Amino acid sequence: CSFWCHRPGIDEQFLEQWHQKLHTNTTPDDIAICEAYLAYLHSGNHDDYWRVLWDSGKLTKESLESFSKPIRAWPMHLPHLINPFKHYLWLLKVTHSGADLDTAAEMCKGIVDDDLRWNIFDVLGHREEWWVPGKIVEVRERLKNYWTQPDASRDLLLLDCALENWFRLRLERTDRSQLKGDDLIELLALVLRSTLISVEDGELSQVAEQWEWVRSNAPGARWSKEWALAALATAQRTELSVAAHMDRIYGLVQPHAEAFQAACKLDAKHILNFGEEVVRGQPLFLSAQLLQALEPSLRAAAGVSSWQVISQGASSPTGKVLAIGSLAEVQGLHYASPTILVADHVGGDEDIPAGVVAVLTRSATDVLSHAAIRARAQRVLLATCFDESQWGPLKELAGAPSATVTVTLEGDVRGTPGTSAVGDVPAEGGDGKGAHGIVLAQPKVTDKWALQETEFQAGLVGAKALNCAALAAAPGKPDWLRTPGSVSLPWGAAERAMAHPANANVLGAVMSGQTHIAKLSAKGTADLTPALQELATIRQAVATQLVAPPELVAEVSAAAAAAGLIPSASAWAEGTPGWSAAWDAIRRVWASKWNDRAWLGRRQAGVQGEVFMGVLLQQVVPADYAYVLHTAHPVTHTPGVLYGEVVAGMGEALVGNYPGRALSFSAPLDGSGGATLHSLPAKRVALRAPAPAPGAPPLIIARSDANGEDLAGLAGAGLYDSVPLAPLTEEPVNYARLPLVNDPGMRGQLLGQLVEVGRVVRAAFGGGEQDVEGVVANGQVWVVQSRPQVLH
Repeated sequence: CSFWCHRPGIDEQFLEQWHQKLHTNTTPDDIAICEAYLAYLHSGNHDDYWRVLWDSGKLTKESLESFSKPIRAWPMHLPHLINPFKHYLWLLKVTHSGADLDTAAEMCKGIVDDDLRWNIFDVLGHREEWWVPGKIVEVRERLKNYWTQPDASRDLLLLDCALENWFRLRLERTDRSQLKGDDLIELLALVLRSTLISVEDGELSQVAEQWEWVRSNAPGARWSKEWALAALATAQRTELSVAAHMDRIYGLVQPHAEAFQAACKLDAKHILNFGEEVVRGQPLFLSAQLLQALEPSLRAAAGVSSWQVISQGASSPTGKVLAIGSLAEVQGLHYASPTILVADHVGGDEDIPAGVVAVLTRSATDVLSHAAIRARAQRVLLATCFDESQWGPLKELAGAPSATVTVTLEGDVRGTPGTSAVGDVPAEGGDGKGAHGIVLAQPKVTDKWALQETEFQAGLVGAKALNCAALAAAPGKPDWLRTPGSVSLPWGAAERAMAHPANANVLGAVMSGQTHIAKLSAKGTADLTPALQELATIRQAVATQLVAPPELVAEVSAAAAAAGLIPSASAWAEGTPGWSAAWDAIRRVWASKWNDRAWLGRRQAGVQGEVFMGVLLQQVVPADYAYVLHTAHPVTHTPGVLYGEVVAGMGEALVGNYPGRALSFSAPLDGSGGATLHSLPAKRVALRAPAPAPGAPPLIIARSDANGEDLAGLAGAGLYDSVPLAPLTEEPVNYARLPLVNDPGMRGQLLGQLVEVGRVVRAAFGGGEQDVEGVVANGQVWVVQSRPQVLH
């Protein structure tokens, strides 16, 4: 269909619409459609088309238009397609007849036990009944005990494949628009159960278990708000896990198709979508369609909008609409006129380009991710859409002279096309000339390579180190609230290390690269590629070639031992594995001064002055949960109302915007009311720190602590790198067994503690609003860093 409807000079809308229907959901109705189309191709009379449609399938014009992918066009007379569609009719009849199922059953009837044989033929005899999909899954589960045995007959596998294919066909014929939410949930659980017969996938097993929990044990009455929040989080996690599974299949299949194409010298167009079609042919693909039908009902029951507004931005921004694949594609650009970006993907650590007034995306984006913080700092509307029916019309605004975006009282986002183009906006620092006038603090002079917490002071270390030390010593801090030990490499240490004679080559590479970048900036060239290439060269030199001066090694290892980070200074002696890991992390943090996002962020904000990178070496607490708190609501800007997000595992999954929602909540800081739950966690994975061996020193992370972070007027969070000495590992989360999800009592107690954390930290810094990061481990609450909250 697709080949003929897209031929030059032919705009065959009937074939295009039928193709879309076939692509989504082929059913026995397609046999009637094909027979009717052939009758029309033979006679050229549309009356024959409508007559055969009714005679063969009892289909009418209204029937065709009611499909989920409607067929509204009338066919064109293209008689040269008669033979191809005769063959296609044969394929449709074979596909929907289930003849291969009968053959496979006959071949296996002497291999299986009597009861299983009876059930197999019961399925065959009632294959069109509504209950057959469930019976097929039961039969396949029993059949698996046979085909997994050593030397099992190949016929058993063929029977299982035939049963699985019929299972899919029966579900594809189902009119999902007529199903209620409970029916969709039952079918979804059945699809997952069927998939796990053929696939050994621990993550999908967790998803199936989570749906069983939703169906049987989730708190709250069925379709209550409490229950719907749990079901919605499960649906969101399912989407991510299914996508990851399908991506793995695509990655296994597509390279072989491309190798076959190259070896046989085939036209690349013949295998372009091969992997995608294999994925779409998996029975698990049905889960995506079921979830699409289910989610609106869950959102309505949970009282959740189809949109999540992450940054309110200016009121009703107007601009030219630009549809892009991802926000990363436009890093470093400056838009001369107000621009609304409609981005399929937002990773979470990008900058918002100058001139952008709104970013709308399909990516779930954490409210406290770096991109979200920067959007709020720049007063840019940032919102995520969870409903494809609302997303499509927004993308269609691309190319209009202008559009206005509004946020309704219900929290939905609406776009209205304008009739006139928008004017230019003034450049605000995007040329790198310091239009914002942000001047960086310069360091005090010190000859020390490492500082203890008692030696931290302004001008030597950044806000992270200062705030950690201040909080650790804060009067009135409750005993249950802990802070990790730390030492700091002060501002200027990196420059002193590069000035060491052993690092002359590194210093030369840095000076040469910075000179070249300055010349490129002076020219005002729009192409940033040469500058980004120079940055990569500098980073590589600093991160891999810089040599530690002997006195640096001695001082840092002695300070780390005194802080209890390592058992003794000898553990980090020159040449030891411990020091190699520490030095590698320190160099990588220093090198992040020249990473792309930091340079682009400083350039856009017009930062003046030299960046000096401090490094905070801090104990890592292996977390059960990680949290981020804003003591003033970051979206509504309401003082006294705390907003928080919580994830399983380490906080990098949260601030790094790993796919999926975090648990989110808000609460009054004065204790006048309890926490309001907005969402339950749905991230695929938790990041875990390796647990230290008994008696071993704590794990350590090297955190950036520059003079270019945590400044008024510049949301510098996430611009620079923090590097754990031991890498974190990804682990799928079993939410059905996670107390944060399945134990409302425990969750309420934890959220109450976090509200108290926000109150204590805010008070420790004189009542100033704070952005707090911390973890919970073995019931103990830790604060790992706090910075002033950027409010606009």
